[in-house]
Amino acid sequence: MFDISSPRLFGAAPGVDFPTALIAGLEARMAGRPPEAWARITLYVNTRRMQRRLHEILTAGPPRLLPKIRLVTDLADLPQIVPVPPALPALQVKLQLAQLVTRLLDNDPTLAPRSAVFDLAESLAALIEEMH
Repeated sequence: MFDISSPRLFGAAPGVDFPTALIAGLEARMAGRPPEAWARITLYVNTRRMQRRLHEILTAGPPRLLPKIRLVTDLADLPQIVPVPPALPALQVKLQLAQLVTRLLDNDPTLAPRSAVFDLAESLAALIEEMH
């Protein structure tokens, strides 16, 4: 059992009817909880079709308060999301990473030659950019 207030990500095996499995899993996890606990749940799904299907399954089942079912694209509209600061200039990022790489090489000079500091910083900056 987990704290119902904490966010979770659920998946199902290939070939399983995901909406039915999701509702069955929620029913198992919500057993013994007060009826209003269902109203505190927010489900984020990837398509309107999935949203409609979940709503159909929930309304066809026993009477209960329905959870909120929203699209993943609605996350951008939430006001409580912290605004993203503007990106730093690429040169500034590389120079800051070069300082960090220099300190790393000071602690363990066997990792790379000192002449590779800027190449490593540039490679690390590219990796960070790709991950963003």
